[in-house]
Amino acid sequence: YRDYKEYFGTVAKEAIQKCPSFYCDKGTNVELRAVAFIRGRRRIDADNLLKSAMDSMNSIIWHDDSQVVKA
Repeated sequence: YRDYKEYFGTVAKEAIQKCPSFYCDKGTNVELRAVAFIRGRRRIDADNLLKSAMDSMNSIIWHDDSQVVKA
């Protein structure tokens, strides 16, 4: 979980630096679409993967992940 969260946070910070208009103010509803490519035969809990991505974007892409109304 922590490795994914750190990775997603780094990617989100790079994206927001390139395009500050990506930030969604508090109260803005957000729809999140995600695709994951997993190497090998490891089993990964999709819910935990999505949660780590959403948590890592708090205060970077959006105010809080509670703004995500559709994922």
